[in-house]
Amino acid sequence: MAQRTIVTYYDDLDGKPIDDGLAQTFEFTVDGVTYELDLRPANADAFRKDLTHWITIAQRQKRDATRRPPAAGTRKRRKTVAGTKEQLAAIRAWAKTHGYQVSDRGRIPQHVIDQFEAAHR
Repeated sequence: MAQRTIVTYYDDLDGKPIDDGLAQTFEFTVDGVTYELDLRPANADAFRKDLTHWITIAQRQKRDATRRPPAAGTRKRRKTVAGTKEQLAAIRAWAKTHGYQVSDRGRIPQHVIDQFEAAHR
């Protein structure tokens, strides 16, 4: 015996069934929460009309809309100056002559770079 599954969409605004193939799904994000609406054509047009004012003054984002903004109080990581080999060698040499322990390879601690830059201003 054959079995057929029928999916019926219902308008999220008025609860009425949506004719086959006419459901319009909207996904939007507000305050980091993503919402989804299934609407029939008349309500979809009304939804678009209601959003027109906000869309015209908003800035379009190219990033993933589901990505959350950083939490309040989150510090951005400080960017380390990645200089040329000569610059890094000079920082290492200066650091060693001024009592800082730095390796011959790898990352130079930011506080050492800060001290080097302060000494050379």
